[in-house]
Amino acid sequence: VLNTVTALNNYDFGAHVLNHYSPGTGSVSVIGKNTFASNGLFGLHVESNGLVSITGADASFNEQYGILIDTEKVVTLSNTMALNNDWEGVVIATKANVTISNLASFSNGRLSPVLNFGSGLLVITDGGKVYLKNSSFIANEGYGFEVYVNNPSLDFFMSLVNYMGNFGGTKLVLTPP
Repeated sequence: VLNTVTALNNYDFGAHVLNHYSPGTGSVSVIGKNTFASNGLFGLHVESNGLVSITGADASFNEQYGILIDTEKVVTLSNTMALNNDWEGVVIATKANVTISNLASFSNGRLSPVLNFGSGLLVITDGGKVYLKNSSFIANEGYGFEVYVNNPSLDFFMSLVNYMGNFGGTKLVLTPP
């Protein structure tokens, strides 16, 4: 459990939580008011073989991703901001369900390596469903959000989501690449 962490101006990661080598399936929780800003690579990087839950993170002005989560279990992200990161705001890769609520992801992809790269949110799940609600994606260099699920018509659910002014397009929901 990380609670009220401030990680600023680090050479590479603001915080790198790594438990995917452990024999168990320990979960990762980030709670409180957490700031991951102006880091050389990612603001927050979570590699886990357990559940991941993030509530209350501000990932801004990082030189690559604001938040990167890599797990095979359920991911919950809420009350989080990803602003002005050079690449994507939030990236989630899992084989389970993803629930995102109250995410504000603005102006990401400022210095992306390729044109229309740097979406506000990128989710890739192989076998899970994605629930996206009460969130906004504005002025990102890539898409507002990109979601890859096995069956886009059955595995993606969206409610009260704003997406506008994203240079790569408003949204993209497809099967995994």
